[in-house]
Amino acid sequence: MREEPCQARGPSELKRWREERHTIQVARHWGCEVYVLSRSAEHRAHAMALGAAWAGQPQESPPHLVHSAINFTPSGAVTLAALRILRKGGTVAMAGIHSSPLPPI
Repeated sequence: MREEPCQARGPSELKRWREERHTIQVARHWGCEVYVLSRSAEHRAHAMALGAAWAGQPQESPPHLVHSAINFTPSGAVTLAALRILRKGGTVAMAGIHSSPLPPI
């Protein structure tokens, strides 16, 4: 695993499949190690085929804390889950057009 951030980004954790397909490829091109969380076994397998280093279910944690996370879902609960696996000082980007409220922290 890369200890230094890739292009000042670091390992990235991604949510939601539709947008993430291209994001995985771009992140890999930048030299990032990509972790994917998805409910769908098919999407997890495809993420691995596209070069993700790890793919798991949303309730799982990737092997390492991440520098950044992109949440493509409209779920505030997913954003809270992304914060749980984020390194101190990291960034969560909420890429959805709208989101349900965040649960209490």
